[in-house]
Amino acid sequence: MRAPRRALMLRLAKPIIASSVTVGVGALAWAAMQRLPIVFVTSTAGAQEGAFLGVAGRILDVLFIFPTVAAATLLPVLANRAGSAKQGDVQRRSLALMTALGAVLAFGASIGGGAAAVIMFGSDYVASAATVAVYSLVVLPFAVDCYWGTQLIAANRGSAMAWTGIVSALVSITLAIVLTPTWGAVGGAFAVLLAQSLRALCLWIAASDLRQRATRWDQGVSAILVVVAVGAVSFITDISHVLAVTPVLGILVAGISSVVFALIIMVLLQIRWREFLAVFGRGA
Repeated sequence: MRAPRRALMLRLAKPIIASSVTVGVGALAWAAMQRLPIVFVTSTAGAQEGAFLGVAGRILDVLFIFPTVAAATLLPVLANRAGSAKQGDVQRRSLALMTALGAVLAFGASIGGGAAAVIMFGSDYVASAATVAVYSLVVLPFAVDCYWGTQLIAANRGSAMAWTGIVSALVSITLAIVLTPTWGAVGGAFAVLLAQSLRALCLWIAASDLRQRATRWDQGVSAILVVVAVGAVSFITDISHVLAVTPVLGILVAGISSVVFALIIMVLLQIRWREFLAVFGRGA
């Protein structure tokens, strides 16, 4: 009995370890794509422009944590409840909901960011508001990134998360070097937006032939990995954020808010803790 059990554990462990490594590399690359432009903005356009881009980046952290945590943790439960026949419909609806929520939050950030900039930066609020408005649009391609990346990880093809992250980081840094001297923080925001859009397009192409249905076990593992990746990115970006501006309280607010948001969704969908935990503890 031990030999078959050991073989089963090894079979399950390999994709988990591989996914953890690729998601980790992708998370590091994503952090580089989002935060390294701040270094170039600060060094070429000044500390205040770097602060503008840093504030916009922190707002984005809060924006993407909400839909990502909700979709990644609750999608397996909803798919399990609906049954395999309706699993595709649940996933498509979740993508639509996440994208719509991202659009609403991005629009709200454009307005709220401008108002916050008036208080924080006084007469220079126009430049900061423009930076926040451009940066907040990154939520939309990130929604596509999150969805297709999760599907690729569930299908044991998570390496796409790593190479697309590295490519997008290089694109982001290159564009920041080119655009920052002329456009300042707004140029850095455009660099991140274009790089994230490129990564979303690459993941969409990589998953274009993906038609297989993931098992409940794969869904649970992929959801956990995505949540861990988001937490890792937030932690890494908070450290690298010190290069320009240090709102340490921002990551705490984002983390607490994301947990509260997920709990509210669970209550609205009437998901019990036992049902939630069962999905992650059940094999294929």
